[in-house]
Amino acid sequence: MYANGGNAILNLSGGPIQGHQDQRGFPAVQSLYRFVADNQPYFNDDRSGANVAIVYSQDTLFYYGRDQPKLNYVDAIRGAELALSDAHIPFDLISDAVVKRGDLGKYRAILLPSTACMSEETAEALRSYVQGGGNVIATFETSLFDTDGNRRSDFLLADLFGAAYHSTDSVMGEDNGVYKQSYLNVRAPEHPLLERLGATSVIPASNRYCKVTANGNTSVPLTLSAPFRVFPEGMSYTQEPDTGMPMLIAKEHDGGGRTVYFPGQPDTAFARAGYPDWALLLVNAVRWTTGDRLPLSIDGPETLLATLRVQEGRRLVHLVNVNGGRRMFSELIAARDVTVRLPFSGEFQPQRAFLLSDRSPLAVTQEQDAVIVTVPRVLDYDVVVFE
Repeated sequence: MYANGGNAILNLSGGPIQGHQDQRGFPAVQSLYRFVADNQPYFNDDRSGANVAIVYSQDTLFYYGRDQPKLNYVDAIRGAELALSDAHIPFDLISDAVVKRGDLGKYRAILLPSTACMSEETAEALRSYVQGGGNVIATFETSLFDTDGNRRSDFLLADLFGAAYHSTDSVMGEDNGVYKQSYLNVRAPEHPLLERLGATSVIPASNRYCKVTANGNTSVPLTLSAPFRVFPEGMSYTQEPDTGMPMLIAKEHDGGGRTVYFPGQPDTAFARAGYPDWALLLVNAVRWTTGDRLPLSIDGPETLLATLRVQEGRRLVHLVNVNGGRRMFSELIAARDVTVRLPFSGEFQPQRAFLLSDRSPLAVTQEQDAVIVTVPRVLDYDVVVFE
């Protein structure tokens, strides 16, 4: 919470602190509260330094998620969050009401993870944003429903996606009782959206996808293979040609904006199964649309969460180490020799850096447009202060 500008509240079940039956977690809470209290000026009047936002839609939760909100929608948001967090890309989570108002000037990219229910006003705000040089990344059935959950005949954002909708199906094809698999076929390995994919021409496909036709001046680096049976193993290969169905559509727009549309569900699939290629696709989409102009770069383990906060004359990089487990910890494993790279502009050029925990100075290396420090060790939580 503190790393994202919030306040932590201790909620106890079983009675007050005095005489509580289980006091094992109290020292950790006390340590965190003491750290924040001792360093209050570094937490006051700060704001997010992220230039990427993930959109949350209440209408989509209520009318698209309906009786299965996690299955239909929440997993998509969670997958997008995890993908960016693992890549140390700072992001904000914003309501679609913010999008509708057009308050998007601080963001270089907007992510719409299965944002199915969308109003005409929100769609128009996104068009204006892209025409002004903004970038949009969307997945699956984004904008295919109105705000009451009624299906449209085509995406409301079809012009931005460069895609026309036909139907929604399983990547495994017809449900005929045969256990099947399908893949995403790499068609343009040199495309920036497929960087760091490595020596492969296929990526596992999962869940459902929108059958679409790509149109306009678009690129289609990934298509869907024909599904094939998994067992018996001697017959586990496709005998049919590639379906030709686009599974990744990139478009560059007049005005400088870019859009990336995933007809499938890489966000949902990553939240459920954690296969790294699905996260890589989302991260590459952010890097390509923003021109890799991100406000922070971290060279450290995926389990080191990083956020960027801004104060007048100061930048604060919060580092939260979850290397012992994402929720329940039995042991803390320190992250070591973490490199933090902070780009700067003319309005802010840091002269020094130090760790908030003990005020130890960090050696600063300056590049043309960024400063770099190395943090020797992060056990649980610390803040790198640039001034």
